[in-house]
Amino acid sequence: MSKNTEYIVPVAIGLGALFFFRQIAQAFGLIKSADDVNAASLINANYFDPKFWKQGGAGAMILTDAGAKIYAKQLYNAKGLVNDDEAAVYDVFKRMKTKSQVSYLSDKFSLYYNTDLISYLQSFLNPDELLKVKTIVNPLPNFKV
Repeated sequence: MSKNTEYIVPVAIGLGALFFFRQIAQAFGLIKSADDVNAASLINANYFDPKFWKQGGAGAMILTDAGAKIYAKQLYNAKGLVNDDEAAVYDVFKRMKTKSQVSYLSDKFSLYYNTDLISYLQSFLNPDELLKVKTIVNPLPNFKV
């Protein structure tokens, strides 16, 4: 064997082992995948803060209390024992016109169900599904259409 080719097999085995162990570590949550990082950024989004809508002042677009109650119930009921209704979650967020409405919904959700909305969503949505919620809400204007 020449000098250059004697390292090919060990390097290939090493790279394969690295890939394999990286997948195992991600499966056990020891390291985060790109989807996990993107989903985590949703948690830090200020529009899920129940107080965000108050920063918009008098002209901020919010939901009616009746509308917020209906949407909160729809989100709460989306979590199932065996199967979750992700489409119902997406439907609620597609109906939002501003991030202040998302914040107001989060405020009312915590009032009705004694848990914050983002934690509740994390309890049954996987990182890809949380990322889809983020992609629905991120383009919305903050307070006014």
